Amino acid sequence: MKLVEQVGTAGYTRIDSALTALEHHMRCNGAVAAVGFGMGGSLAFEAACTRQDIEAAVAFYGFPHRYLKRIKNAHVPILAFYGDSEPYVTKNVIEMLKAEFEGADHPHELVMLPNVARDLFNLGESSQGAEISKRVIGKTARFLEQHLTPKRTGGTRLTREIRKAPPQ
Repeated sequence: MKLVEQVGTAGYTRIDSALTALEHHMRCNGAVAAVGFGMGGSLAFEAACTRQDIEAAVAFYGFPHRYLKRIKNAHVPILAFYGDSEPYVTKNVIEMLKAEFEGADHPHELVMLPNVARDLFNLGESSQGAEISKRVIGKTARFLEQHLTPKRTGGTRLTREIRKAPPQ
């Protein structure tokens, strides 16, 4: 939580720049999603609410608090994961997020995981922990495959523009 407060609005500026760079990278087909854990999940919510040129967002236990009332109007589908033992996002906030997802134009999805807090990929070596991790990874991969439609066959546009630009 301290990191979120320290970074403030500067965090999203960095993410926004990174998403733009990725979209125009010569090895990118132009299809980009914002994916983040914790604070990164919060920034994925923000990207979904502010950018119209990405294809999807995935938030692993992000902080949706300041995006409530905006998420229903998000420009892209959002997939969000929370454990039912989440220590920072209250059940009330998760219920508000769920209600926004249900009233949205895009097919947002909220996945609640039993017996999980913020440790989706650090669940020990138990068979249950491994199964939850596999489920989360599989669900994320299917969601991204469904929504990341290539916009072009190569990302040469920006590379060509950079080559033409005079050195500064």
